[in-house]
Amino acid sequence: HALAPSSQGQAAVGEQIGHALAPSSHVDFPMITDICQRVADHPAEAAEAARLLHIAFADQNGPPQRRLKAITIVHELMHDPRAIAELCGVPGIRDSLWQLQAVRSTGLGDSADEQLRMFATEVEKKCFGSFGDPFAMPEDPFTRPLSSQPLATTPRDELAVP
Repeated sequence: HALAPSSQGQAAVGEQIGHALAPSSHVDFPMITDICQRVADHPAEAAEAARLLHIAFADQNGPPQRRLKAITIVHELMHDPRAIAELCGVPGIRDSLWQLQAVRSTGLGDSADEQLRMFATEVEKKCFGSFGDPFAMPEDPFTRPLSSQPLATTPRDELAVP
């Protein structure tokens, strides 16, 4: 079924996502590209896209196919800085991503389950860096290249509080 075009001649991102997540819908590359393009062209719709996609992939009791569709779209949106900012700011998204990283036996098959986990891991790293991984080791400051800039120094007497 066709989407109703918005005033710009293209369906709003909420309509596009609703269509993509419908049980009868097959999410393919052109559909994902259209959603990503809509977010890029209409940055004001990025927050709605983030919220709708999070609701879909965070629903542990929701249809696994819907969760896979949603995280696949989110993964593709990680190329858009505005979308990243909106997605990473959704309350509860980190916990939802962690839950998705541990998903098993969804009924979609091992390959699809692995895809869910991998996309969730990549999105979480994009949003939160290594700090997002509760098991990540902190960066060793002694292995980082030293700056060629001299350290700023303040004479001792300037540090004294009058």
